[in-house]
Amino acid sequence: MRRADVWLTPGEIVPTELETRPVVVIDVLRASTTVVAALEAGARAVHPAVTVEEALRVAQAVGRDGVVLAGERRSLLIEGFDLGNSPREFVPDRVAGKLVVLTTTNGSAAMVQAMEAPTAFVAGLVNVGAVARALAQLDGDPVVLCAGRERGFALEDAVCAGVLLTRLAQATTPRWRLGDGAKAAVALARRFGATARMLAATEAGRQLQEVGLGEDIAVCAAMDRSVLVPVVRERQIVGRPEPVASAER
Repeated sequence: MRRADVWLTPGEIVPTELETRPVVVIDVLRASTTVVAALEAGARAVHPAVTVEEALRVAQAVGRDGVVLAGERRSLLIEGFDLGNSPREFVPDRVAGKLVVLTTTNGSAAMVQAMEAPTAFVAGLVNVGAVARALAQLDGDPVVLCAGRERGFALEDAVCAGVLLTRLAQATTPRWRLGDGAKAAVALARRFGATARMLAATEAGRQLQEVGLGEDIAVCAAMDRSVLVPVVRERQIVGRPEPVASAER
């Protein structure tokens, strides 16, 4: 019997397990959705950065002409950056053929942490089914890392994790043994549902509405809109459509 776990906050990460298990990073509002949007729009890769200073260093090293600097703090565009963290901004005219260097309040740090894993995917509601099917093709006991909100719990990420594990169980024949965090995520998904209304009622959703970015919520809630599976490779995230036969880096 295979095991699946969910780390509901970054503080629950177990380094020895992170280094040996397939990992899925979730930040529904909005970094996961933005990564999918950027890669679908033709960005050659997304480079997550923890800090603004790190993002600027990467952009300088690569060459500014080939880079789109993107990110937010408290949901708002960082001064001097090209784009924020709204998936609606990531269109071919802005990002096609370029490296997107992305730094966000929560999601980019979780993506950087997941780089220690042997295999790492990025999932949101927009591609949750595709990632579940890709994960089902791998060996090992997966763990879902919820980016959370300022290192605390975020309902939208937990609900997405619950949907992912439900889809994973449907896509595989073995029975799954769920850890406590995974059981909680599945229960929350059943209780609240993965809807735009649920997202709008979360702390992150309310903050987006307060700063005039409420339209992002519907974009992030568009379940299974994409079949793209973002995969971490060599400290960057690249996009691969289904099926994903192998995700080793």
